[in-house]
Amino acid sequence: LDASGVLGDTDARIPLGTARGGGMAFTPDGRIGVATLHDGTLGVASVSGDGTAAVVQAGFDPGTYVSSLAMDPTGEAVWLVNPNWADSGGGLYRAGIDCETGEVGPASFVIAARNPSAIVLPRDSRSRGVLVGGEIPGATPGADLALLDLESGAVLSSSDAFGDDDAIVSRAAIAASGWLLVGDHSEFSGQPNRVAAVRIDGDSLGASLLIDDVYDPVSIVPNPLGPGALA
Repeated sequence: LDASGVLGDTDARIPLGTARGGGMAFTPDGRIGVATLHDGTLGVASVSGDGTAAVVQAGFDPGTYVSSLAMDPTGEAVWLVNPNWADSGGGLYRAGIDCETGEVGPASFVIAARNPSAIVLPRDSRSRGVLVGGEIPGATPGADLALLDLESGAVLSSSDAFGDDDAIVSRAAIAASGWLLVGDHSEFSGQPNRVAAVRIDGDSLGASLLIDDVYDPVSIVPNPLGPGALA
């Protein structure tokens, strides 16, 4: 991808496995990328200064099934979401990244949740994250979002963003303006597809609103340099 936004031609392929919708994240230095694979494992690739990519780990099992992830701002760890019910391992996990080899290590459990779908990290904080999921210990009853202290796993604030249990969420993102955007693309609930917006104010989740009739918002990407987001 050059400076004008044009994609170059390349025949380079790195056989990590079959990807899924949980996305891929790079360390801040751009050297290591981690992707979720269809069987709940991880694919890890390295990228050199000249753009050459290589496999670090393919089909790596961190010890828990993974459906989505987020890179820690330090680049020293990746945060992993297991989407199952809590009694089947559902919740948030952390796995370290070896600074020499780029290999991802075994995952350690952080906090349980019912069918969590995403972990989102504010850009201005290295110790906070918002977990999207139900029945998170320490969250208020009915909450589907919890702002966590990632060092301790404690819930700092929570919110019932959708006001019901009908949402099916695949991705969430934080806009530059400080609003957390969460897409509901359920086709079974009878509710219109929608995006919930929740204000992050320090250690609190504040004002919220619903944007209705956003068809199939399976992914949300905020503008990194200004207002707005693509759904």
